[in-house]
Amino acid sequence: MLKKSLVIIFGVFLVIGISFMYRINASIDQTEINLNHDIPGIEVDEEIGDSPSVVSETNTEEVVVEEKPEDFYALLIGLDFRLEPFTLNTDTIIVAHVIPQNKSVKLLSIPRDTRIDFDGQLLNLTSYRQTNPQFAKINSTFSDGYQHTYIESQKDPSILSGKYLKVNNAWLHEELISSGMIVLREEVEDLLDIEIEYSFLVNFQTVVSLVDAVGGINIYVDRDMQYDDSVDNTSIHLNRGQQVLNGQNALNFARFRQDNRGEAFYSSDFDRSRRQQEVIQALMDKIASWENVNKVFDLLDIVTENFKTDMNKTKMLLLVKDFYGITSDSISTVPFEGNWQNPYVVITDEALDETRKNFKSIQPIDEKTELTSQ
Repeated sequence: MLKKSLVIIFGVFLVIGISFMYRINASIDQTEINLNHDIPGIEVDEEIGDSPSVVSETNTEEVVVEEKPEDFYALLIGLDFRLEPFTLNTDTIIVAHVIPQNKSVKLLSIPRDTRIDFDGQLLNLTSYRQTNPQFAKINSTFSDGYQHTYIESQKDPSILSGKYLKVNNAWLHEELISSGMIVLREEVEDLLDIEIEYSFLVNFQTVVSLVDAVGGINIYVDRDMQYDDSVDNTSIHLNRGQQVLNGQNALNFARFRQDNRGEAFYSSDFDRSRRQQEVIQALMDKIASWENVNKVFDLLDIVTENFKTDMNKTKMLLLVKDFYGITSDSISTVPFEGNWQNPYVVITDEALDETRKNFKSIQPIDEKTELTSQ
């Protein structure tokens, strides 16, 4: 009787385990985006992304060489996409240096107004770029890629595969979104002198949904925030102090920059970048806590709906395994030493070199070490 009961219990757990893995695999499949489309005027670095396993041939036998964990760079793009009014802003641009060797991650936030050299040679921008084509704000380059492919598709519809992605309840051609990601990725690579292996596109709605799903996050609001915008229905009203923020208030905290009370109360792009990282770290801690283990499927559904990446499923599952249980203690931030020179954030060559050096190092940042921001 006991043996029969154990068999039944084992069978139940087996079915649950298979269902769990099937659900995870199905969810991850829906997050994939192809960044290797053949779009006229957009060059794709074929070396970027996942490569096949290294195989050596000895006699007639194939020997698969296991790859050692290596550090890599990933780009996190926070997209604020809305149909009415039509907006295609990437106000959150965060680069992650993922270091499996010591299970740590370095984050670098690039201010959205960072000035870049952008002469338009890659894209045919003359039809819609209104600013000086020699310079651009880095957050405009995603839209440039999107618009470029849209214009090209009007000339030749065959460049569109017919695959659509759902972004904030709108269905958009995959090539439009992937082109935006590619152009922004290349500009970030040039700026930081790195090769980005994976890109992640996250709709701002993800923050709201995830934070609400885990019951809110504990954040210290560093100042009173009062801002309303009737055009996009933004309403931010937060008081200073330690508090638990729901999803919408967490997003408001991360996006805050202007204030109803005038320019004297405005917040800088650097402050906003810091707040965005604080939200990410607080959310990671909350998701990693045991109290939310039973909500894993809800979290998967939210991610599937609002998250796209060119990282393959195998790599993603391996990273989840390697970094399971990671908390904010394993995450450090590297400052971006720019200065506001209206209408751009400008970083000097010396400061950029220091930022690159600190970000590229696989060694954790020693808080006692004086960086250029201190």
